[in-house]
Amino acid sequence: LSGMGMPLEWEHVLAIAGDASSITRPHIAHAMVEAGHVGNIKEAFDRYISNQGPAYVNRLRLTMSEAVSLLHGAGGLALMAHPAESKQSHLLPSLVEAGLDGIEVYYPKHTPLQQAELLEIAAHYQLAVSGGSDFHSPGDPSHGMLGSVAVPPDVLGKLKSRMMAR
Repeated sequence: LSGMGMPLEWEHVLAIAGDASSITRPHIAHAMVEAGHVGNIKEAFDRYISNQGPAYVNRLRLTMSEAVSLLHGAGGLALMAHPAESKQSHLLPSLVEAGLDGIEVYYPKHTPLQQAELLEIAAHYQLAVSGGSDFHSPGDPSHGMLGSVAVPPDVLGKLKSRMMAR
């Protein structure tokens, strides 16, 4: 934007974002409006920062192998979150090839049938299993509450063993 004659002060963008966990395009658009570069947020997007806009910067994207390597390099395990709900289980063979360690089986929206199928998949690929409520914040009805999902007690021990073996 600066190269296009629309400089912004980074500190001001941070102030606009407040307690947000990341800076997003709406924060930038708001700063553009306040700096007088555009008349409103819609104009900022339409003319400059939409996916096709001249000031759009594509975010960093990792391949599956890069993501798994990054997790392993940090000492963690690579687990696929709620594969039945996300409808991404077709990626499992590629993820396993990339070094996937496990899949989330116990999840609020997975039915007992889906859990059974995922346990079979985990056994087939020799993957660890995990589970959780998918809790994001209090009052968020789209996710489970803490403790709302029954995860067998041995799951944590098996995850720890897998991590120690890594």
